[in-house]
Amino acid sequence: MVFHLSQERLDALINESNEYYSAFVRMVCDHLRVSIQNLIVLRNRRPLHRLAQELWRLAERHGRPTKKGVVIDLRLSQEDLAVMIGVGRQTINRLLKSLEQDGIATAKYTSVTIHNLAAIERLSLSEAVDS
Repeated sequence: MVFHLSQERLDALINESNEYYSAFVRMVCDHLRVSIQNLIVLRNRRPLHRLAQELWRLAERHGRPTKKGVVIDLRLSQEDLAVMIGVGRQTINRLLKSLEQDGIATAKYTSVTIHNLAAIERLSLSEAVDS
């Protein structure tokens, strides 16, 4: 859920009461702490699992079912995918080729087709971490 508060209204609330200001600061700090914890957990996962998690998320939100599988046609380059999961383009290329060899997914220039959604889901939920 997104809550939008104009700068003017926020200023008015903060000036109205120190309790509002304290509550707002606590809320922002809590959200920042949780976000950093999530980033640490995510960054400790193997790149294949991070890619699978991102592909699963993209398939859920933007995937188009076809006879060949779920097509994610967002015009994302390998470089875009690499940035999204925090690896180099060469790593993404290697991971996509691995998924293709296993019959799980194929990548074209600006789209990915997931042939085995269950396998992508299993990989995305894997708790394996880098040693």
